[in-house]
Amino acid sequence: MFELISTYETIQRRDEPMVIGTGDLAGHNPLNPIDGRALEKGEWLEMDDDMHFRRGGDNVAGTVDETARMAFPWYMERGRYDQQGIAGRPGQIPGKATVLYLGAFEFETDMVDLTGLAVGDPMTVSDVDLGGLGIVRRVLADITAAGLIVARVGYINAAAGTVRAIRIYS
Repeated sequence: MFELISTYETIQRRDEPMVIGTGDLAGHNPLNPIDGRALEKGEWLEMDDDMHFRRGGDNVAGTVDETARMAFPWYMERGRYDQQGIAGRPGQIPGKATVLYLGAFEFETDMVDLTGLAVGDPMTVSDVDLGGLGIVRRVLADITAAGLIVARVGYINAAAGTVRAIRIYS
């Protein structure tokens, strides 16, 4: 789940090619919504040197590998079909991914590791296996010794497993 709280007008979207990441299996297209390893709303994608997006870095759960790569939240609005149109064909190389690229915004998501988080804390993006499903996803987490700050915690709903945050870079 990834819901924008602030308005959409001040945010810049970007559609760029997506390439298969380390954690994606051959024959799977993470942009295909019916694929068993599809991206979920709230997952973050890193941008590589060629300005392509990919899922995760080393894809090892619990490691922070955002010290050198910017990450952006993958975004798909309810009721829009253009994302499916540019996603590529099932089982083939993915097409383009839409991310929220520039601008500060407030959002709520359940794609977060709540361990150690408190209101006001900075968050980074880390590889985490949420739910123990064997799919390592790039989600928000408490910042440790390294990592780029991408958001600050505004509110934590531990019962629902969600966080409301403000997207920033520093």
